[in-house]
Amino acid sequence: YQGLEGYQDQDRLHLVTHSWGTIILFDVLFASRWDDPTIPGHQSIQGIRKSILGIESEQDSAIPLASVHTMGSPIALFTLIHIVGKTRDGSTHDISSKLKELLAILTQQGVALPWQNFVHPGDPIAWPLEGVLPKLVDEYDKVIKLEDVLTYGSGLLENVAKPIQSTFLALINGGSAHGSYWTSKKVAKKIAETIHQTARGSYILDPSITR
Repeated sequence: YQGLEGYQDQDRLHLVTHSWGTIILFDVLFASRWDDPTIPGHQSIQGIRKSILGIESEQDSAIPLASVHTMGSPIALFTLIHIVGKTRDGSTHDISSKLKELLAILTQQGVALPWQNFVHPGDPIAWPLEGVLPKLVDEYDKVIKLEDVLTYGSGLLENVAKPIQSTFLALINGGSAHGSYWTSKKVAKKIAETIHQTARGSYILDPSITR
């Protein structure tokens, strides 16, 4: 988390994650199991969380989160956490509580959180978020500006599979599809546009939401 130190007041954090890296990052940032001071890695996790505004941090000592971009991510797994790691207080892997805390801070600041979720139709790992976030955060759409973005790669097999997105022919290209986000011009352009728009203050919440 040392890379989050030394930022300037105008700096903002933009998270870009891929595949299981999304699961790992969201576990680090939001899972309640890291609240246990006896668990190995607790201090390191707390150091990361305190570096990001809205996640166990103080406003004057943390960098604001400006956008999230997930690529080929199985984040829908978080909707299954109620069946594992149960304690009296709920699941130790639950991310809902701290995610809500982050959104509450953003609401106080009057800014929305743009979240682009890139999904290749032939990627067996990727999952749309439109039906997932409502199960994690109530009324998420007031603060999170979610967009599920379909992407395609290039090459002969891609072109053949494109018209039949969900069939076996599309899925046999899954390995290539899963890594295609890194070389996709569409993905790069969408992320760059979002970063530019946040810098211009394009994601301001309606005043009625911040009251």
